[in-house]
Amino acid sequence: EVDQDEVTELSAAAGGSGAPLATTPRQRHVGRWTASWVLIVVGSLLVPISVLSVWLDRTITDTDRYVETVSPLIRDADIQAAVERRIEQALYARVDLQAEVQSLLPDRAAALAGPITAGVRNLVSELIHKVVTSDKVAQLWDDANRAAHEQVVEVLTVSNGKKGVVTLDLTDLLKQVQARLVDAGVPFLGNLSVPEVKLDVLQSDTIAHVQQAFNLFNKLAGILPWLTFLVLGAGILAAPDRRRGFVHAASGWVIGAALLLVGVAIGRQVYMGALPTGASVPANETFFLTITRFLRGSGRMVL
Repeated sequence: EVDQDEVTELSAAAGGSGAPLATTPRQRHVGRWTASWVLIVVGSLLVPISVLSVWLDRTITDTDRYVETVSPLIRDADIQAAVERRIEQALYARVDLQAEVQSLLPDRAAALAGPITAGVRNLVSELIHKVVTSDKVAQLWDDANRAAHEQVVEVLTVSNGKKGVVTLDLTDLLKQVQARLVDAGVPFLGNLSVPEVKLDVLQSDTIAHVQQAFNLFNKLAGILPWLTFLVLGAGILAAPDRRRGFVHAASGWVIGAALLLVGVAIGRQVYMGALPTGASVPANETFFLTITRFLRGSGRMVL
C-alpha cells in the first residue's frame, strides 16, 4: 500500500509541489457518461411535453384547424345520436305531446291518443335523424364548432373564477327540424318557440389548474421542440462513445413517446370524468379520440 507521504513526494518531484494528481482518463470518461445520461434523460422527458405544446398551438388554439379536425364528427353515429337526443329533449321539454294530440281528437277517439302520440314521436325521431344525417347539416355543424372553439380558447385562457364549460349551439339544427315538422303536418311542434339549444361537451371544476398548464405550454410552444433536439444532441456529443450515445438518445426518444401515449390515456380518463351529468359518454369519447389524434399518431409513429 502506497503511503500518502510517498504520493506527495512523487507529486512534488514531478513539479506538483504537493498538488493533487491530475484527473485520470477513466475519471473523465465516467464524468462525460454521467453528463450524457443526464442530458438524454432531460431530453427524453421533454419529448412528450414538446409534442403536447405543438398540439396545443396548432390544433387547439387555431380555429380553422380545430374546425377542420372536428368537422367529420357529424358523420359519426355516436355524435349524431347525441345531437338527435338533445334536439328531442329541447322539443319535448316545451310541450306535452300527448295532451296536444288529445286536444285535436274528438271525445270518442280519445283512446287513440296514446298510439297516435307514439306515431308522432316516431315521426319526429325520423325527421330529426334525416336532418342530422343530411349533407346540408355539415355547414351548420362547422359553424357551431367555430363558435364553440371561441369558448375553448376562453376556457383555457381566461381566469374568471367560473367553471370551464364548452357547449355546442344546436339552435339552427332545431330550426331545420321544425321546418320539416311543419311540412309534415305537425305544426304544434314545428311552430313551437324554443330558446337556444345547447349541447355540453366539457365541464370542469378544476379549470384553474388546466389554465396554468395551458398558458405555460402555449408560451413555450415555439422553443420546446428545438430545445428537445438540442438537449438530446448535446447528450450524444457529451458521450465518450457517440455511437452508444446516439443509441441511448434514440431509446430515450422512444420512452418519451411512450410517456406521451400514457399521458393521453390519463387525459382521457380526466376528460371523461369531467363530463356534465347526462352527457353522452360514447359521443364524448369519440370527440376526445378525434381531437387527440395528432398526439396519439405522433406517439405511435415513433413506437
